[in-house]
Amino acid sequence: WIVRQKAAEALAVINHPDTIQPLKAAYKDQKSDVRMSVIKTLGKVGGIRVMNSLIKALADDDPGVRWIAKDALKNIGETAIKHLLKLINPVENHDIPQVAVQHIGEIVMDHLISVLFDPKAKDARLNVVETLKRIGEPSISPLIQAAEMGNEFEKGVATAALGHIGSPKAVEVLTSLTESENGW
Repeated sequence: WIVRQKAAEALAVINHPDTIQPLKAAYKDQKSDVRMSVIKTLGKVGGIRVMNSLIKALADDDPGVRWIAKDALKNIGETAIKHLLKLINPVENHDIPQVAVQHIGEIVMDHLISVLFDPKAKDARLNVVETLKRIGEPSISPLIQAAEMGNEFEKGVATAALGHIGSPKAVEVLTSLTESENGW
């Protein structure tokens, strides 16, 4: 397996598009070290062309593979955001494992929060809230942080979004808000 791992790493040095197909086939290896090298290399050489493979790796059994796939998707940048948002949109109903949804959510969170708090994006707000609800727990901390620094409008939107998420952590935060004197 070490030879397979080193071969995948060597293909990153070559950095040629012809290496993508053999790497995709090598991702099926049983050894997580090999899969990590494959995903890391795909992220370096493939860009937007390998997004589906990277997204598939977000649901890998090994947390190291998932972490590398998430990092590779982040490195693709803005070109990946629209595609990733579409994948986790509850209306689109893509069959994506929840662990992958959560990782994608972490990648696109800044974008979702900015749309949520944009007064001009009123029509998109409900869809964003539903997407945050689908992402679940990873949505809560950014909502709390954004709301603590926001204006009254943002605080209200964040509170409503937390209510829609409805997880135990969100309930805990909302309960503490009802008990505080100033509510943030």
